[in-house]
Formats: sequence, C-alpha cells, structure tokens
Amino acid sequence: MLTYRLELSLSNLEAENLVLRQQALVASTNESLFEDTVPQDWIELKVKTTNGDTFLGGEDFDNDLLEFLVSEFKRTKGIDLTKDRLALWRLREAAEKANIELSSTSQTDIKLPFITTNASGAKHLNITLTITNFEALVDNLIERTRNPCKSCLKDAGISVKEVDEVLFV
Repeated sequence: MLTYRLELSLSNLEAENLVLRQQALVASTNESLFEDTVPQDWIELKVKTTNGDTFLGGEDFDNDLLEFLVSEFKRTKGIDLTKDRLALWRLREAAEKANIELSSTSQTDIKLPFITTNASGAKHLNITLTITNFEALVDNLIERTRNPCKSCLKDAGISVKEVDEVLFV
C-alpha cells in the first residue's frame, strides 16, 4: 500500500473553505509493472485513468544496475561474477539498496567486501554511483515510460501543462 502525505500551507486560508483542485500524475513501478495514475481528487482519491507497461517494473531497473556492477567488476578486476551464485545474490541486494538510496540522495556507495576470491586472495567491490550515472544506465527504461504517460494524460483529458505534480513512487 502506498501512502502519500502532501503538506499544504494554510496561512491565509480557512480550512473549511479550502477546495483542493490539483492534477497529478502518479507513476509507480513495482516488481513487474509500470503504471501511471491521474488522481481526480486528493481529498477523496479518485482515479481518472490508468495506463502502463506490464513488461516494465522496478526489477528492470535493478537488473540494469546489476549488469553494470558485474561488467564494472570484470573490467576492473578481470573476474566474471556471472557464474558465482552467491556473488550475484549479494550484487542483486546491493543493486536494490542502491536504487532505493538514490531516490533520496545524489549518490550512494556500493561496498561488498569479499565478493569473491581467486588465487591472489579476496576481492572487494567498491563503487560510488551518482544519480546522474544511474539515470544514464536506465535511460532506455525511462524512455519506455514516456508513451504510457502520454496515453494516461490523453485518456484523462488533460495536457502536460495542466499537471501540477508528478509523483514517482
């Protein structure tokens, strides 16, 4: 369940006379679905329309980051982690965590000590990932959200200029 908390400044308004008229586009990804919702009324949330890509979800963003981590480790250490199930499991967890952290900060450190070993000893993964780098990694996925967003707005009968808020959750 998603809970939204929108703060309003009521400094010059009387609460009983307040009528909230906002158009918002809510974009949500879960493990397997990207969907857009245009709420009709924030006080009593009504959905005008929904649209989405059932083949695009949060796991896709994690997978792109996972592939980047694997390729970066191979590039810097010369070791392919794709055949190491434990390393892949730890990398997947780190990718999910980094994805979450980047929703509230401009960069995150991905540190996985002892990710694997070879004849020369233990190997560690240490990567700093910025939101800019992450956005570049997942640009193809972000592009896939464009048409569902446009369709959702069209179905709701509103233009981009009429949208007051965009919430990506």
